[in-house]
Amino acid sequence: VKQSGHSRTEGALLHKLGHKIEVIIDAVALDDTHFVAYVQEITERKEYEQQLQEEQQFVESVFDTVPDLLYTFDTEARLTRWNEHFQEISGYTSNELDGMAVTEFVPEDETERIANKFQQLLDERQPMTVESVFETKTGETIPYELTGGLLKDADGTLRGVTGVGRDL
Repeated sequence: VKQSGHSRTEGALLHKLGHKIEVIIDAVALDDTHFVAYVQEITERKEYEQQLQEEQQFVESVFDTVPDLLYTFDTEARLTRWNEHFQEISGYTSNELDGMAVTEFVPEDETERIANKFQQLLDERQPMTVESVFETKTGETIPYELTGGLLKDADGTLRGVTGVGRDL
């Protein structure tokens, strides 16, 4: 037990049947020679966390190996997630991309149309595909087919739009 009188640690204990169980141990010093400890089993939570981590690694691996642009925009049309290919093609750094508007990736003469299509997708709640050009940081324009579909939470709350951009 720490000098402060309280200690918390996670670890594994050996069950009397021979298997390991994951636990949190909270201990509080009563005086110099006595303490009280509370042990809580967290094996299921640790297994669930491991499954989530493996699932996240799988999704990120798929996300980054697709040769197309993959993207997610929030309901305000701000970029929230993208794959490595998006970053490579755009020429922007990760810090620059974070929060950029959907209209910042098309030439000025396309911004109104793309903004309207984005809003239409949110209003009609139907996936759509649009042909446009993708404008890089250096001003290069590349013809792209851009798809968008709704991104929702488990409870159905609209979080934004996710999609794929394919070089035409």
